Amino acid sequence: MNDGRMVIATFCDDIRYERGNKHSLMGCYSGELIIDRIPAILPKLCVQIQVVTPLEQPFILLTLRACLDDEVLGETVLPGDQLLALHQEVLARSHADSTLMGIHSHMVFAPFVVNQPCTLRVEAETEYGIIKGSRLQIRLRTPDDELS
Repeated sequence: MNDGRMVIATFCDDIRYERGNKHSLMGCYSGELIIDRIPAILPKLCVQIQVVTPLEQPFILLTLRACLDDEVLGETVLPGDQLLALHQEVLARSHADSTLMGIHSHMVFAPFVVNQPCTLRVEAETEYGIIKGSRLQIRLRTPDDELS
């Protein structure tokens, strides 16, 4: 019953927090991160996660998870009372034509170690199961990469 729900992740080198409750994403990746050698240690790898659900289907349980292949790197559990309060807040300030609500979260991995080509993926576990989100392929540079 996760219809209408989705998980969107943006992978980047840094997330900078600014005055006025803003943030900037630096060095965003478009589906893959190409490295020159393996093993590699990146100073930092960040993920901005946005989960979206229809207003009439608020999250009751929500765990955000980042996995490197099958290894869980990070997990954020949002308690049910916090989800309920957030839903009520969104309802109170939403427009009559609003249909969706979103929840944002950030994960920072510093340092980020790459021991082999791999996939960093994000998912959300809800009361109805897992919603698969965005993926970042991490691979070694090839001679063909130099041509593009």
